[in-house]
Amino acid sequence: MKCDLGDIVIFYETYGTGRPIVMLPGQPSDHRVMVRFMEPLFTQRDGWLRLYPDLPGTGRTPGVDRLATHDQMLEAVLAFIDTVIPGQRFVVAGLSYGGYLARGVVYRRAASIDGVLLCVPQVTTEPTQAHLPPRTTLVEDSTLVAELGPHRGTEPHGGRGGARRAGGGPESRPRLPRAAGGGRPLFL
Repeated sequence: MKCDLGDIVIFYETYGTGRPIVMLPGQPSDHRVMVRFMEPLFTQRDGWLRLYPDLPGTGRTPGVDRLATHDQMLEAVLAFIDTVIPGQRFVVAGLSYGGYLARGVVYRRAASIDGVLLCVPQVTTEPTQAHLPPRTTLVEDSTLVAELGPHRGTEPHGGRGGARRAGGGPESRPRLPRAAGGGRPLFL
């Protein structure tokens, strides 16, 4: 299917019927990665309309020069949502960069959102600049934690590696990206 936003046409696929859930993939992957991850979860669950868009510049959605910042990409995602499911309540899920964009969707459309799923959302900034509430554990499953055991490997891409204390200091908290030139955090 195609969603015409004027200067860009976003390709997307849908599965099922019911409550909308918008599935935002990471980059540079396209909608197919989210289909592979998410569709097995819906084999025994009816009542969900799953929307899998290709973000601009990925898959069958062309890129456009005007989408040069994360905020502009977020605007394209919001326009897609407003066009495909206008005025409807929905759930949003995002993988990596899609999770980053999903955070922006939550910020901008909180009154319309029934839930959010963030799968390894990639976010970075200086910990001293992050304005986040203290980490709060809603449900703790000590049996599951014991089964997981200690983290023995190192993180890819130059991460610090090793286990981090749950609810620890600034190094364990998610960080918000900042606008180019050190401006305010994006989406805030």
